[in-house]
Amino acid sequence: VVLVVEGRSDERIIKHLIELKSKKLHNALRQGALVVWSAHGCTQMLPLVRILQNDLCRYHIVLDDDLSGRGERDALIWKHHIPAQYITMMRAKDGGESELEDVFDETFTYSSVRAKYQLADIKALPKTIRNRKWSAKMKALHEQAGGTWTQEVEDDAKTIVADAIVKELDLTKVNQQRLPLIQAICTSLEKCLDV
Repeated sequence: VVLVVEGRSDERIIKHLIELKSKKLHNALRQGALVVWSAHGCTQMLPLVRILQNDLCRYHIVLDDDLSGRGERDALIWKHHIPAQYITMMRAKDGGESELEDVFDETFTYSSVRAKYQLADIKALPKTIRNRKWSAKMKALHEQAGGTWTQEVEDDAKTIVADAIVKELDLTKVNQQRLPLIQAICTSLEKCLDV
């Protein structure tokens, strides 16, 4: 069974989360019956899924609930006939866009990148920006500090968060309203393993 995620930091974070949440998945990961793969961007999902289908692998896909993730989900379902139940959107907010980092306590994810980039207090952001997805908030804070937000900076910030999650995370740092989302991913993977 293969769990396909968008990016490298997503791969590390999701793997850690499912190991914490499910003993069965923890064991499957250790035994090689379950692997977590990064597609290196949501637009690379289809080629990876096609390889898995050709190899007759069972799979599940996790996408950020943002514009590109929603577009990829729709393309996978409507153009490429991937069953909707094989896809989970990281819907970490009620409305608007969200991504995997939004599943966690904001203070935890923010504090892990604050020191490196000398960011202002996240509470100082206008409410309209505070309601955006994690990377949009980090971009605003980074630009307030005089930095230029690039893909390299975003990748670095996400790596810092992934490092902190893997090192320090217990499930109390997950927004408790979002635990059912993590459980749904675990349940889907457990069903795949049972087939």
